[in-house]
Amino acid sequence: MIKRVLLVGFAPGQVKTAEQAVQTAGYKALIEIIADRQSSAPVDAYVVNGDDPIAVQRARLYQRSQPALVLATGAKPIEDVDAFVPGDIKNATIEKLVQILGQKGRRAPAGFAEAAKGNTSKTEVLVVDDSEIIRRIMGRLIANYGGIADFAEDGKEALAMISIRKYRLVFLDIMMPGMDGFEVCRRIKGAGEQRPSAVFFLSSRDGMLDKLRARAVGCDGYLVKPIEVEKLRGILDKHL
Repeated sequence: MIKRVLLVGFAPGQVKTAEQAVQTAGYKALIEIIADRQSSAPVDAYVVNGDDPIAVQRARLYQRSQPALVLATGAKPIEDVDAFVPGDIKNATIEKLVQILGQKGRRAPAGFAEAAKGNTSKTEVLVVDDSEIIRRIMGRLIANYGGIADFAEDGKEALAMISIRKYRLVFLDIMMPGMDGFEVCRRIKGAGEQRPSAVFFLSSRDGMLDKLRARAVGCDGYLVKPIEVEKLRGILDKHL
Protein backbone atom coordinates (compact mmCIF):
# COMPACT_ATOMS: atom_id res chain seq x y z
CA MET A 1 0.00 0.00 0.00
CA ILE A 2 1.55 3.26 -1.12
CA LYS A 3 1.77 6.17 1.31
CA ARG A 4 0.57 9.60 0.20
CA VAL A 5 2.73 12.52 1.38
CA LEU A 6 1.50 16.11 1.01
CA LEU A 7 4.13 18.85 0.65
CA VAL A 8 3.03 22.13 2.24
CA GLY A 9 4.63 25.46 1.33
CA PHE A 10 7.13 24.30 -1.28
CA ALA A 11 7.77 25.69 -4.76
CA PRO A 12 7.24 23.46 -7.83
CA GLY A 13 10.99 22.98 -8.20
CA GLN A 14 11.22 21.73 -4.62
CA VAL A 15 8.34 19.31 -5.21
CA LYS A 16 10.24 17.97 -8.21
CA THR A 17 13.35 17.57 -6.05
CA ALA A 18 11.34 15.56 -3.54
CA GLU A 19 10.00 13.29 -6.29
CA GLN A 20 13.53 12.72 -7.58
CA ALA A 21 14.81 11.98 -4.06
CA VAL A 22 12.06 9.38 -3.57
CA GLN A 23 13.04 7.70 -6.82
CA THR A 24 16.79 7.87 -6.13
CA ALA A 25 16.36 6.36 -2.67
CA GLY A 26 14.32 3.46 -4.08
CA TYR A 27 11.00 4.31 -2.39
CA LYS A 28 8.89 5.03 -5.47
CA ALA A 29 6.71 1.99 -4.75
CA LEU A 30 6.12 3.17 -1.17
CA ILE A 31 5.70 6.96 -1.35
CA GLU A 32 3.61 9.22 -3.56
CA ILE A 33 4.50 12.91 -3.40
CA ILE A 34 1.54 15.29 -3.67
CA ALA A 35 1.87 19.04 -4.16
CA ASP A 36 -0.05 21.32 -1.80
CA ARG A 37 -3.72 21.78 -2.89
CA GLN A 38 -3.22 19.33 -5.73
CA SER A 39 -5.58 16.81 -4.22
CA SER A 40 -8.17 16.56 -1.45
CA ALA A 41 -7.69 12.79 -1.04
CA PRO A 42 -6.54 11.43 2.37
CA VAL A 43 -2.82 11.61 3.13
CA ASP A 44 -0.53 9.69 5.48
CA ALA A 45 2.04 12.41 6.18
CA TYR A 46 2.78 16.08 5.67
CA VAL A 47 6.17 17.60 4.88
CA VAL A 48 6.03 21.28 5.76
CA ASN A 49 8.37 24.14 4.90
CA GLY A 50 9.21 25.38 8.39
CA ASP A 51 10.70 28.61 7.02
CA ASP A 52 7.25 29.70 5.79
CA PRO A 53 5.00 30.67 8.76
CA ILE A 54 1.90 30.56 6.53
CA ALA A 55 2.76 27.01 5.45
CA VAL A 56 3.15 25.96 9.09
CA GLN A 57 -0.26 27.43 9.95
CA ARG A 58 -1.83 25.74 6.93
CA ALA A 59 -0.33 22.38 7.87
CA ARG A 60 -1.77 22.69 11.37
CA LEU A 61 -5.19 23.42 9.88
CA TYR A 62 -4.84 20.32 7.71
CA GLN A 63 -3.96 18.35 10.83
CA ARG A 64 -7.22 19.32 12.50
CA SER A 65 -9.34 17.93 9.70
CA GLN A 66 -7.03 15.05 8.77
CA PRO A 67 -4.44 13.97 11.38
CA ALA A 68 -1.23 12.49 9.95
CA LEU A 69 2.50 12.43 10.57
CA VAL A 70 4.31 15.77 10.16
CA LEU A 71 7.94 16.21 9.12
CA ALA A 72 9.35 19.75 8.97
CA THR A 73 12.31 21.16 7.08
CA GLY A 74 14.00 24.56 7.31
CA ALA A 75 16.58 26.57 9.18
CA LYS A 76 15.17 26.03 12.68
CA PRO A 77 13.10 23.24 14.27
CA ILE A 78 9.41 23.91 14.84
CA GLU A 79 7.21 22.54 17.60
CA ASP A 80 4.65 19.73 17.50
CA VAL A 81 6.10 17.72 14.63
CA ASP A 82 7.11 14.06 14.44
CA ALA A 83 10.54 14.84 12.96
CA PHE A 84 12.71 17.66 11.66
CA VAL A 85 15.41 17.66 8.96
CA PRO A 86 17.40 20.91 8.56
CA GLY A 87 17.67 22.70 5.23
CA ASP A 88 15.79 22.08 2.00
CA ILE A 89 14.25 18.80 0.88
CA LYS A 90 17.02 16.30 0.18
CA ASN A 91 17.74 12.58 0.35
CA ALA A 92 18.00 12.76 4.15
CA THR A 93 14.46 14.19 4.28
CA ILE A 94 13.04 11.19 2.46
CA GLU A 95 15.06 8.75 4.57
CA LYS A 96 13.71 10.37 7.76
CA LEU A 97 10.17 10.32 6.38
CA VAL A 98 10.42 6.61 5.67
CA GLN A 99 11.89 6.03 9.12
CA ILE A 100 9.06 7.71 11.02
CA LEU A 101 6.40 6.08 8.85
CA GLY A 102 8.04 2.74 9.59
CA GLN A 103 7.93 3.45 13.31
CA LYS A 104 4.19 4.22 13.26
CA GLY A 105 2.83 0.71 13.01
CA ARG A 106 -0.82 1.65 12.59
CA ARG A 107 0.02 3.86 9.63
CA ALA A 108 2.80 1.84 8.03
CA PRO A 109 2.02 -0.75 5.35
CA ALA A 110 3.54 -4.21 5.43
CA GLY A 111 7.21 -4.08 4.53
CA PHE A 112 7.55 -0.33 5.13
CA ALA A 113 9.67 -0.60 8.27
CA GLU A 114 11.85 -3.20 6.59
CA ALA A 115 12.38 -0.88 3.62
CA ALA A 116 13.37 1.95 5.92
CA LYS A 117 15.82 -0.26 7.79
CA GLY A 118 17.34 -1.59 4.61
CA ASN A 119 17.99 1.78 2.97
CA THR A 120 19.22 4.06 5.75
CA SER A 121 22.83 3.72 4.66
CA LYS A 122 22.33 4.44 0.95
CA THR A 123 23.29 8.10 1.19
CA GLU A 124 26.89 7.93 2.39
CA VAL A 125 28.40 11.19 1.06
CA LEU A 126 27.81 14.77 2.17
CA VAL A 127 28.95 17.65 -0.07
CA VAL A 128 29.20 21.03 1.70
CA ASP A 129 29.65 24.01 -0.61
CA ASP A 130 27.91 27.37 -1.02
CA SER A 131 28.20 27.09 -4.83
CA GLU A 132 25.19 25.47 -6.48
CA ILE A 133 27.32 24.71 -9.54
CA ILE A 134 29.88 22.78 -7.48
CA ARG A 135 27.13 20.88 -5.67
CA ARG A 136 25.60 19.85 -9.00
CA ILE A 137 28.93 18.79 -10.46
CA MET A 138 29.87 16.78 -7.39
CA GLY A 139 26.45 15.17 -7.25
CA ARG A 140 26.71 14.09 -10.87
CA LEU A 141 30.26 12.75 -10.50
CA ILE A 142 29.45 10.86 -7.31
CA ALA A 143 26.36 9.36 -8.97
CA ASN A 144 28.47 8.33 -11.99
CA TYR A 145 30.69 6.33 -9.64
CA GLY A 146 27.74 4.64 -7.93
CA GLY A 147 27.33 6.87 -4.87
CA ILE A 148 24.46 8.98 -3.55
CA ALA A 149 25.10 12.40 -2.02
CA ASP A 150 23.33 14.83 0.27
CA PHE A 151 24.16 18.53 0.08
CA ALA A 152 24.58 21.43 2.50
CA GLU A 153 25.13 25.09 1.62
CA ASP A 154 27.09 26.06 4.72
CA GLY A 155 28.72 24.71 7.85
CA LYS A 156 25.73 25.18 10.11
CA GLU A 157 23.50 23.10 7.86
CA ALA A 158 26.21 20.45 7.48
CA LEU A 159 26.63 20.01 11.24
CA ALA A 160 22.88 19.73 11.68
CA MET A 161 22.71 17.00 9.02
CA ILE A 162 25.61 15.08 10.55
CA SER A 163 23.81 15.16 13.89
CA ILE A 164 20.91 13.12 12.46
CA ARG A 165 22.76 10.63 10.27
CA LYS A 166 26.22 9.19 9.83
CA TYR A 167 28.05 9.82 6.55
CA ARG A 168 31.07 7.81 5.52
CA LEU A 169 32.58 10.67 3.55
CA VAL A 170 32.31 14.48 3.62
CA PHE A 171 33.60 16.91 0.98
CA LEU A 172 33.94 20.34 2.55
CA ASP A 173 34.55 23.77 1.03
CA ILE A 174 36.85 26.13 2.94
CA MET A 175 35.46 29.58 2.09
CA MET A 176 31.78 29.67 3.09
CA PRO A 177 29.51 32.29 4.66
CA GLY A 178 29.50 32.20 8.43
CA MET A 179 31.58 29.29 9.69
CA ASP A 180 34.59 28.46 7.50
CA GLY A 181 35.57 24.94 6.50
CA PHE A 182 38.40 24.69 9.03
CA GLU A 183 36.02 25.23 11.93
CA VAL A 184 33.42 22.88 10.45
CA CYS A 185 36.03 20.14 10.05
CA ARG A 186 37.22 20.61 13.62
CA ARG A 187 33.66 20.20 14.90
CA ILE A 188 32.93 17.22 12.65
CA LYS A 189 36.03 15.43 13.91
CA GLY A 190 34.87 16.03 17.46
CA ALA A 191 31.40 14.61 16.86
CA GLY A 192 32.13 11.21 18.42
CA GLU A 193 30.28 8.22 16.98
CA GLN A 194 28.40 10.37 14.45
CA ARG A 195 31.54 11.66 12.79
CA PRO A 196 32.20 10.56 9.20
CA SER A 197 34.99 8.12 8.47
CA ALA A 198 36.74 10.72 6.30
CA VAL A 199 36.60 14.47 5.62
CA PHE A 200 38.17 15.94 2.46
CA PHE A 201 38.49 19.63 1.76
CA LEU A 202 37.17 20.78 -1.61
CA SER A 203 38.73 24.14 -2.40
CA SER A 204 40.26 26.37 -5.06
CA ARG A 205 42.87 27.39 -2.47
CA ASP A 206 45.96 25.28 -3.13
CA GLY A 207 48.54 26.92 -0.89
CA MET A 208 50.78 25.05 1.53
CA LEU A 209 49.49 27.07 4.50
CA ASP A 210 45.88 26.05 3.76
CA LYS A 211 46.88 22.38 3.50
CA LEU A 212 48.78 22.60 6.80
CA ARG A 213 45.75 24.17 8.50
CA ALA A 214 43.57 21.42 6.99
CA ARG A 215 45.81 18.75 8.45
CA ALA A 216 45.82 20.50 11.83
CA VAL A 217 42.02 20.28 12.15
CA GLY A 218 41.97 16.58 11.22
CA CYS A 219 41.22 16.68 7.49
CA ASP A 220 41.91 13.39 5.70
CA GLY A 221 42.78 14.90 2.32
CA TYR A 222 42.52 17.80 -0.08
CA LEU A 223 40.70 18.00 -3.41
CA VAL A 224 41.45 21.06 -5.55
CA LYS A 225 38.95 22.92 -7.74
CA PRO A 226 38.52 22.57 -10.68
CA ILE A 227 37.66 19.10 -9.44
CA GLU A 228 40.35 16.49 -10.02
CA VAL A 229 38.11 13.74 -11.37
CA GLU A 230 40.54 10.84 -11.11
CA LYS A 231 41.49 11.81 -7.57
CA LEU A 232 37.80 12.03 -6.64
CA ARG A 233 37.23 8.57 -8.06
CA GLY A 234 40.13 7.20 -6.03
CA ILE A 235 38.68 8.71 -2.84
CA LEU A 236 35.25 7.20 -3.52
CA ASP A 237 36.75 3.81 -4.33
CA LYS A 238 38.72 3.80 -1.10
CA HIS A 239 36.06 5.02 1.30
CA LEU A 240 32.83 3.63 -0.19
